[in-house]
Amino acid sequence: MTKQEAILITAYTGFLLTNDRAGLHKFIQETLGRQVPIAQFTEELFAELREKLQKQIEELVAREDTEAVDVVRCKDCKRLYFKDMSAYCPHKVSACTPNHFCAYGEKREA
Repeated sequence: MTKQEAILITAYTGFLLTNDRAGLHKFIQETLGRQVPIAQFTEELFAELREKLQKQIEELVAREDTEAVDVVRCKDCKRLYFKDMSAYCPHKVSACTPNHFCAYGEKREA
């Protein structure tokens, strides 16, 4: 996955697949055609992004040269820790779900 593909998928899904937050923010603003302060990143904004990015996502999925990339799910990540009966990650503000994943995932040794 290229850096630009990771930014595109992150903007479309909301799942963090890139460490380039400045590049992601710039991409979102360019896609929407306006300045958007991070504090205004709402579900409505992401719904608008999904609508605008739908065609690019469909083209990416249809490409034959796209290679699958292994991801580490939160439940298998070495950074996962538990507090008050919930799973957390130092890279995420809220609790993690078992099948969530991000750009920071590192497989825990068995």
